[in-house]
Amino acid sequence: MIKAAAVFLALACASAAASLLMPKDHTSDIAGRTVSELVPSVIGDWHLVPSTMMSVDVSVKRDADDQSSLLYDEVVSRTYRKESGETIMLSIAWGKVQRQEQKIHRPELCYQAQGFSVRSLGISRLDLGGEHEQMATRLVATAKGRFEPVSYWIRIGNLNAISAWHSRMYILREGLSGRLVDGILIRVSNASTSEVGLEGAFAVHEDFVRSLFASLGDADRARLFVPEGTER
Repeated sequence: MIKAAAVFLALACASAAASLLMPKDHTSDIAGRTVSELVPSVIGDWHLVPSTMMSVDVSVKRDADDQSSLLYDEVVSRTYRKESGETIMLSIAWGKVQRQEQKIHRPELCYQAQGFSVRSLGISRLDLGGEHEQMATRLVATAKGRFEPVSYWIRIGNLNAISAWHSRMYILREGLSGRLVDGILIRVSNASTSEVGLEGAFAVHEDFVRSLFASLGDADRARLFVPEGTER
């Protein structure tokens, strides 16, 4: 009888501890709106146009039955063009809940999974105008005559998720504090058939990102950008 009571007490304590550690507060910077609603069709001198090139999927799909796309609650893929002829492909993927086993995929993995060779160019600071900057990862993806410079950043909760390790630690820390956080990937790219003009391509990325930042109010900027260092 005493042994049974001890087992029951141990199970009760374990259940209580699990309940305490289970995140209860969900913090979502999308705040009930869709990503489509956040991003305007006219961004400075950039205008939404019908897509002329297939955008690389933001999900890592290993086979036909892969459910990777379920990581995201919303994915937006758009093409913008300036009157001068420059074109940008914008992809945004948002997931309401980020966990260790279920979080935003980094574009490097997505491009590689879809047959691209990827060359990382490291981290750059994008000038958003004024005193604002956005730290972003730059890479070049190539496959079958397609050459695609890419700039992207990932916000997880209040973190600019520069590294996978920092992302995991942040999600763990927030979870232990009882908070579930959202995550969003913002990826801009343009595609051509050669590597000529690489610096010019990244300059176009920066121009588009700066125009996007300027087109948003403070609340929507905070949902898409993490301009003040690695953590807000």
